[in-house]
Amino acid sequence: MLKTGASMDKNTQIFLDFWKSYQWPKDIATVYKLYYDDLGKPLFYTTQDLPGNYIEITVADFFAASMNVIVKNNCLEKIEKNQIRKLKPSSIAGTQCHPADVSIVVSKDSDYKLWCVDND
Repeated sequence: MLKTGASMDKNTQIFLDFWKSYQWPKDIATVYKLYYDDLGKPLFYTTQDLPGNYIEITVADFFAASMNVIVKNNCLEKIEKNQIRKLKPSSIAGTQCHPADVSIVVSKDSDYKLWCVDND
């Protein structure tokens, strides 16, 4: 006949001894990173350890995942300036474009109109 009382006591002791000596694994802190190119422009956000230039960022910056930032002096800077630029006709310098379509760049041998970026 099986002695359940003795068996349970032995199992209980094994269980208690196990938990007395058990070492919980330490939490590994998640590192949030922004990888960027040589000019400081963002490439991608990740928590992985990959080759390339990166800076550690905050959780908020990670989840915002803004591409309107630049990395300068190992710091993340938001780009506040409006990045829209307007083309304007020029008579002095610029890109030679088809007279009827600014999106078509042509050679100097063709008829062309000069266009440049308006920095205002």
